Amino acid sequence: MRPRKYRADPWAGLRLLNNARPYDPGDTTARHLQTRAAFERLKAGDAESDDFDRLAMSLNVGKVRAMEIDPALADEIEAAQTAMTEVRARFERIGKWGFSAPQLAAVTHALQAYEAIHDASSPMQMERARRVVERVILKQVAAKTIATSA
Repeated sequence: MRPRKYRADPWAGLRLLNNARPYDPGDTTARHLQTRAAFERLKAGDAESDDFDRLAMSLNVGKVRAMEIDPALADEIEAAQTAMTEVRARFERIGKWGFSAPQLAAVTHALQAYEAIHDASSPMQMERARRVVERVILKQVAAKTIATSA
């Protein structure tokens, strides 16, 4: 008998089909609540870096999916990404989280768009978008490391 790792998975096809279908209503609620809570803490000024990272990653993944759906929507999410960059810079400068009114409007709109995109996407599409974001981040970190060491 061959070792388990070499046997075909009889459920692989069904698993693939399950990941290719859109989320069921309510499947994404917990994730949205966690992201919304992070956003609320950022607005209140009592967030941690993890809250910023969660919101930023959600917007980044949303932008990747938006680029596949509608370039205008991707541009709107990009405005929120710019706002988040400014929020991070402000935090690094003065040590406080917070949004200006235009930043708050941009991020609020983008977060709503992200939630709608996430709800209408399949787990496979969202995972693919997450991997794209991960690759971009790793390239940016590698470029910073090279620039710092040079």
